[in-house]
Amino acid sequence: MRNPGRIHIYLSLAALLLLLPPAVVAQEPVELQQARQRFQTEVDFTLRPIRDRYVARLETLKRTLASKGDLRAAVEVQNEIDLVQAIANETAIRAKLVGTWTGQFKDGVRRFTFKADGTVEWGYQGAANSANGRLLRDGKDFVINYEHHDETQRLSLADTGGMVMDIFTPRTTYPAGPPAYRVSLARSASSK
Repeated sequence: MRNPGRIHIYLSLAALLLLLPPAVVAQEPVELQQARQRFQTEVDFTLRPIRDRYVARLETLKRTLASKGDLRAAVEVQNEIDLVQAIANETAIRAKLVGTWTGQFKDGVRRFTFKADGTVEWGYQGAANSANGRLLRDGKDFVINYEHHDETQRLSLADTGGMVMDIFTPRTTYPAGPPAYRVSLARSASSK
């Protein structure tokens, strides 16, 4: 690996390009939506071989380090593999989150609405007030941060189709500290 920093820059740029919001605005012409979709497909097609070669090199390096007994270094290489895969899968993960999810929290049932542009709106079931946040990728984690709410929520999709949310409160406990608690969320029937 002559310049791993350059790979990060390329992969980050590719992820940013792929994060152009899906066409959800009614005013956009169909031709623009089609051109954006084609662009995203071409970017993925172009970058996939580069990403795959990099991951293959990392897998070989990880095995070599592990066979030498340098487990700390092998874990660091695995973290790099996980990060590359998180960047590559970001668009698909964000698309899977879009919709409304509900879960039982310590203070009641909360409803989360994830929008294609990365905004997140949440509120208590049956309540008119809500808070707005933003879905962000932090390394290999997907988190929701709120401007006026001292909580960070880390998300992971379950194999069963649900979502697990780790709650870090106060937000300064993320990522080093353990979550205050964990909640399972289910997609609302209306957003399947």
